[in-house]
Amino acid sequence: MEVKPQANRRYYKLRLEPFQALEKWVTSFQKEMEKRFDNLDHYVQELQNKKIGRKNSDK
Repeated sequence: MEVKPQANRRYYKLRLEPFQALEKWVTSFQKEMEKRFDNLDHYVQELQNKKIGRKNSDK
């Protein structure tokens, strides 16, 4: 944040650089979490398929 005093007023201006760095980090974190959830979904599907396979073989 930049502050520019002028007479009896102060003008504030947000700098974009810190927010750009934050956005970059959030984007990379989001991609990593999406990969992890995709892997978890794949694992759960495998477990469900094995469970269904066992039910069918018990009949």
